[in-house]
This record gives sequence, structure tokens and C-alpha cells, in this order.
Amino acid sequence: MKKKYILFSLILFLGGFLRFYHLDKNPSGFFADEASVGYNAYSLLKTGHDEHGKFLPIFFEAFGEYKNPVLIYSLIPSIALFGLSEFSTRFVPAVYGALTIVLFFFLTKKLFNSRVALISSFFLAISPWHIHLSRISLEGLAPFIFFLTLSFYLFLVGQKNSRILILSFLFWGITLYTYFPSRLFTPLLLSSSILIYPKPRRNQKLLIFCLLIFGFTALPLVFHLHSGEGLARWNQVSIFADNLTIKQTFLKTAWSYLDHFSLKFLFELGDSGFPNQFITRHSIIGLGQLYWFQLPLLLVGIFYLFRGGLKKEANILLIWLLLYPLGSIFTKAPGPQATRSFAGVVPFQIITALGLWQILEFINNNIPKKAHYIYPVSKLLIFLTISLSFIHFLFRFNEYPLRSSNYWGWQYGPKEIINYFIEVEKNYDELIMSNQFNAPMIFLKFYAPENCQRCKIENINLYDPSKKQLFALPPNDLENKGYNTKKTIYYLNKKIAFKIVEFNYGQ
Repeated sequence: MKKKYILFSLILFLGGFLRFYHLDKNPSGFFADEASVGYNAYSLLKTGHDEHGKFLPIFFEAFGEYKNPVLIYSLIPSIALFGLSEFSTRFVPAVYGALTIVLFFFLTKKLFNSRVALISSFFLAISPWHIHLSRISLEGLAPFIFFLTLSFYLFLVGQKNSRILILSFLFWGITLYTYFPSRLFTPLLLSSSILIYPKPRRNQKLLIFCLLIFGFTALPLVFHLHSGEGLARWNQVSIFADNLTIKQTFLKTAWSYLDHFSLKFLFELGDSGFPNQFITRHSIIGLGQLYWFQLPLLLVGIFYLFRGGLKKEANILLIWLLLYPLGSIFTKAPGPQATRSFAGVVPFQIITALGLWQILEFINNNIPKKAHYIYPVSKLLIFLTISLSFIHFLFRFNEYPLRSSNYWGWQYGPKEIINYFIEVEKNYDELIMSNQFNAPMIFLKFYAPENCQRCKIENINLYDPSKKQLFALPPNDLENKGYNTKKTIYYLNKKIAFKIVEFNYGQ
């Protein structure tokens, strides 16, 4: 028992370290969506209103859509403690990510046993998929997995405790306010759980009360969707907005669904390297969403689920696995999306852990007495294989900022530009930052909420020789122009990201 808790403590320390280490430096840059949730939390902290002046809203208007509330409200204590910064904005997703490792242990122990629980929590702790999306503040990715895991765990505990079951339905409802795919995934997984596990169906009054709790929690979302505001994001990304024929839509969604189970996506290239994918924000470049060593373990785990007599556990995990692509396949994206299909991180790790446990059990129970050395040697080989895969992950993780800071990545530069603008603002009539960012105005709010009143977002077209102006522009905007360089901002790979210049000619 003591050994188990020591191992779990080490796993939690490792998982926490991987999620908090250099949190504000890797990824290098800070995307507009992160700045948006951070600034809205800051605005709530200071005024009780969002950036548009709405008092304690449930949904937050931003960039032509509406962001979910769970992450934004969760950020308030972090920003109160650390101030408005990249670190404080990414700190909370990392906390959710670390806490999910704890939940994973208890969930898997409830499904199987403590050995599988230790292995699955370890696999989640070192998962490239979960580490990466726990280190960024894009919408509510890490909260989505946390509340999804918590809801399902409480649902399992609630099979013997009606009060806990009722509480689980409250958290199922909260999950709807974390991330957009939850609006489709959560009701389907919850419905499947009700069909598979008997207690709610045996007590119809209890089931009705639980569903009322879920429905009451979901009511603001229902009104939000009915108003049309809740469909704004869907209208932006939906495949149905492309005017495809029914056949074309079916084929695209079918291929997209299958791609989520492809070797390329899961083990070889991941999201960022998938064919025709040009965005590098959603996964670590050069890695699959899973490790290669997980492939045989997954096959063993799935085989065991079919043959092991674990009817309820097998059904729910396999259904979870089959449902996981649904948040992604109905979008215009050119390939599988690691973000929208993030729910898959749960069953993949659990089934992998189940497979490893079964292999170790088989070796231990079937080796001859004279070959007692086979079991420790097998464990050593497995340990070395996992270690080599993990070292490869660390290498890719360390080089990720060098390869993902540009426009299609994390759009590095606004912090450095605006901080310099604040230093020299008094010397200029206007300070103009390039508009070659997604939603660039949010960076002025985030990095200079009370400063830089003369700062603007535009390009070289705003040049006015009658004013003293300072421009921050990418190098391609400065070709064949006369200017004096005041400061040069570099990506981590030493390439020039922006030059801050004064023009020295009339136009």
C-alpha cells in the first residue's frame, strides 16, 4: 500500500512538472484566444463586467462568437494572485491538467483495480496530447477533460450512493460550459452511461430527478443556442456551411472519422503534421497524439475488453472511443483535430494501461519456475521502451517553440512590441503594431490594459509624415522602404519576427 502511494506521488510530481515547467515560454507566443480569456477574467476581477461591459455574463462575446464561462471564471483567482500575464492565464489549465491525473487514478481504480489505475495515471501524466493541451488556454480544453472525468467518476460512485449520483448529473451539466464539442459529446456519453449502468433505470423517480438537475444546469445553454448566439461558432466552422452535396458531406465526415483512428494521426504525425494541416498550435510537431509503444498495448487492451467478461466497463470505454471524433468530424478542418477530439485522451490511456497490465499478468502467471528471470527482464524491456519514447517526447517538446512561433503557430511578438511601445510612448504621436495577427486588438487590452493610449493596430498604410510615428512590422512589409530600426524582435530560432522602425521618407 505504501509503495502504491509513493509511486502515485512520483507520477503526480512528474505530471505536474511537465505541465508547469516554462509555462509562459513553451509554447513560445500567446494566441489571441488565450489573451481573450485572460483579459475577460481580468475585467471581471476589476469591474465585474466583461470586455464589452456585460455584468457577470454566462457567455463571453469575442471574435464574432461566444466563449464558454468555466475557464474564464476559473482564471480569476490566478490573475488576482499573479497579475494579468501569460503565466497566470496558462496556470489554471495546467492545474486542471494535473488534477485530472488524480481523478484518472480513482476513475480507473473504480473501473478495474489499483494497478491499472497507477499505469493509466502514469500514461496520462506523460501523454503528449494531454500535456500540450493542458499548457495552453485555448477555450476550455483542460477543464473539459477534468469535468468529463469527474462527472463519469461520480456517476460510477453514484451507483451505490444516490446523492453522489445526483451530484454527478450536476457536473455533467457543468461540462457543457467548458468547450464547444461537449455540447454534442457529453449528452451522448451520459445517455450511453445511463443505458449501460443499471441504477438510474431501476429507480425512475431518481432518474427523472437527475435528468431535471442536468436539464436545469443546461437551461442557460439552451436559451443561448435558441437565441442564435450559441451557434455563432458552429456557423464559422461547420462543414454544412460549405454548400456541399449530401454525398460530399457524408464522404468528408466518414473519411474524417476514420482519420481519427489512423496511424498517421494517432502515432506518427499528430494534428500539426497531418496532411494539409498548416496550423501548428494544436499538437507538438513531430509527434503523434499517442506514443508508438501504445499501439500494441491498445490492441491487447481492446482484445481483453472483448474477452474479459467486463461487460459494463468494456461497453462504456469502447463507446467512449467510438464517440471521441464527433466533436471534430463536422467541421471544415482539413484533418483530425486534436483539440475538438480531445475527449479521446481518456479511453486511449485507460485501454493502453489495461493492455500493459494484462501483458504483465500473463507473463507473471505463465512463466515456468525455472525461468523466473523472464518477468523482471520483461518489465525492464518495457521500462526501457517507454523511457526511450518519453526521451523522444522531451526532445520534441523542447524544440517545439523553435518551430511554432510564427503566424500559423502561436504568433509570437505582441508582448515584446507592446512592452517596448509603453517604454517609448511619450516620444511619439502614434505607435502602430502590425495587424498581421488574429484579432490583434485583444493584445493591446491584455498587455496594456491601462497604458499605451497612443497605440494602434494597422499597417504601413497608416503612415502620416506629419506625425511622429513608430511602426512594428514584419520584415516583408519593410522591403524597399526607407526606415530607421529602433528595435528588432526575433523568434527563438533567431529569424526576424518584427522590426520596430521609424520611416524616414515621405509618402
